[in-house]
Amino acid sequence: MGLRLHTPIHPIEPVRGWLNGGPADVTRPGPPATLIHFWGLSCPLCKEQMPTVRNWVERFGPRGLRVVGIHTPLTRDDQDEGRIERMVRALDLHHPIALDQKGEVARAYQVDAVPTYFVYDAALLLRDRHTGRRAEKPVERMIERVLSEAEAKTAGDRPAA
Repeated sequence: MGLRLHTPIHPIEPVRGWLNGGPADVTRPGPPATLIHFWGLSCPLCKEQMPTVRNWVERFGPRGLRVVGIHTPLTRDDQDEGRIERMVRALDLHHPIALDQKGEVARAYQVDAVPTYFVYDAALLLRDRHTGRRAEKPVERMIERVLSEAEAKTAGDRPAA
């Protein structure tokens, strides 16, 4: 079934460790949008979609998108942290990535397949969730929408000159 829309964000714990910094406290307010991305080393579709995730970091990061990856092993081989780290470097990923070696974070987020994307707004409420092959376009549209809403709110909060 999955998490319902407007569900508050869950902490990303416990995890075995972090790549590219961390730990990332996603329950800390601040960014106008947060993308949580679950993926697995042995998932071909995950690897195929990683350039899109990297593009979102580059394109939407300056506007306030926080991206956190969650590596969730699909096989025993996926638990090799050296292989995960090499793949992250090969894919040129620089956002924080949690190593969810026991799948506890995935269970908390009710993830049953990868890749899965969760988009949260500034209030840290779930705005959208998508899984699989056709996830990229709707996720990108929701990121744009959440960021635009935050920008409009910020513009409306400014005092008149």
